[in-house]
Amino acid sequence: MKRFIAAVTGLTKDDEKSFIEFFKERGMGWWHRIDNVWLIATSKDDIGAAEIRDFLHNIKDSRVSIVSEVDVSTWAGFGPKSTVDETFSWVERNWKES
Repeated sequence: MKRFIAAVTGLTKDDEKSFIEFFKERGMGWWHRIDNVWLIATSKDDIGAAEIRDFLHNIKDSRVSIVSEVDVSTWAGFGPKSTVDETFSWVERNWKES
């Protein structure tokens, strides 16, 4: 499993929909509960940080973005107690050491 963190400024709702379609078309999973930050997971070896970055750049080239592939050994998060299970369920399933 490959995992990425993408941070990008100023995506509109339509831009976010396009980004989600990009993930769906490639069979990728994502988590987006923090503004401007996306956690991305894929089992495909041919997808890299540059491809994700290039897609963001093509949405609109004035955006500032960074995409990094990460090795995950541990993570920690915080959210409202009433939604913590819902908020982090995707992360629990997809963001753990392989």
